[in-house]
Amino acid sequence: MAKLIVALDLPHPPAIWQLVENLAELVEYYKVGPVPFTVGGVSLVEQLRRKGKRVFLDLKFFDIPHVVGETVQRLCQSGVDLITVHLLGGRRMAEAALEAKIKSGSPAALLGVTVLTSMTEDDWRPLGVKTDLKQMVKNLACLGREWGLDGVVCSPEEAGFLRNLCPSPFLLVCPGIRWSAATDDQKRVASPGLAAAQGADFLVVGRPVYQAPDPVRIVTEILKEIQRGEKGLA
Repeated sequence: MAKLIVALDLPHPPAIWQLVENLAELVEYYKVGPVPFTVGGVSLVEQLRRKGKRVFLDLKFFDIPHVVGETVQRLCQSGVDLITVHLLGGRRMAEAALEAKIKSGSPAALLGVTVLTSMTEDDWRPLGVKTDLKQMVKNLACLGREWGLDGVVCSPEEAGFLRNLCPSPFLLVCPGIRWSAATDDQKRVASPGLAAAQGADFLVVGRPVYQAPDPVRIVTEILKEIQRGEKGLA
């Protein structure tokens, strides 16, 4: 069954821990991105692990191979379960990250970020890339698999065709989970049920959960919809 990851994109530690406490046994996986990592650092990852939670460290490393390798090795030692590098960094960077993860002895899954879910073709074309956005997602995902990564981060719009190209156990991690057309900066989106039906392994949800008056109710609805999606009922 696809798993839910709740993004802890909150700038204040008390709010982070209140959310984790409120969601209790409902949520096992949490995303630590740049915002919570800036305020909590490695100790935030370690505290989540001590509470029995699993951590998706999503810092999207994009630098020269040596720097990325050194960083990934050290962070894998903190107990993360999933960690990201940006596939546009190229083969040598991705392989340096993979070698560092293996050297650390960590069982963490190394994921390659394809194209941010906030981007549309209108954002993509001015960059001067001749390949269209969805084709680029496909190309990068296939390269990540070829380079030995454990999976990719993609929008739920691409999960269906990527699952056909990259069968399990290659992981598809999908942010951009929304019930309707996004009114925020997420653009390539889908509902929890549709994302699950398309073959996503992990669904990452942030603002719809932590900005809700009742996060527990929202998470419960998401989990039910994931189940319906996998049964073809969404």
